[in-house]
Amino acid sequence: MSTLHRYADILDIQFPDRFESRGVQRVKINPLRKNDRFPDALLRKDALVTPASFWPHDISMPLSLLLDRPLVVAFFSVHWNQYGLDLLQHLQELHNDIKVMGGRLLLIAAEGEQVLRPLVEKYQLTFPILHDRNHGIASLAGIYEKTDPIWDRVSGINADVPIPATYVISPAQQISFAAVDPYFQQKPDTRDLLSAVYTAREQVQRVRVA
Repeated sequence: MSTLHRYADILDIQFPDRFESRGVQRVKINPLRKNDRFPDALLRKDALVTPASFWPHDISMPLSLLLDRPLVVAFFSVHWNQYGLDLLQHLQELHNDIKVMGGRLLLIAAEGEQVLRPLVEKYQLTFPILHDRNHGIASLAGIYEKTDPIWDRVSGINADVPIPATYVISPAQQISFAAVDPYFQQKPDTRDLLSAVYTAREQVQRVRVA
């Protein structure tokens, strides 16, 4: 007797969420680039994973209130595997240099405190980290779209997370440096990043003197 129908009857086939229905229009990621204006995203105080001494209020606030000096915004996810861990260490090495150049560093993470706390302790991270719930800020930056998943371009990553991107945002809210890495090929260039921070800081000082 054939067993084909017997097995077919008991199989409960469920397709992964990554397979979108035909009626869903696919929207591609469209990352912000140099000279673009960074959106005035709402930063939630209760989303901070590590303290931020420069946070001026005990409430949520728009990103623009942090732009009295250049702001380095770097996105991160633990699902980037070794690439992500290398990025954390690279940013930690840069943190003091960014401050010396007159800037600030803020890490925007796809995960929350429970996931990130062990990494903060292991790598002794000293910069502020903000949990980007539901990828809201990443979406504004154009580096996350649910209908354009990361696994379509990079193997080994199955989580629904943004692509890597690091920006330097001037006090005028303009992006003066952008390192967008959709294929996980390289970390942000140290010299170019620090140069952008320094140049933006000099522009602020000239305006104040004038």
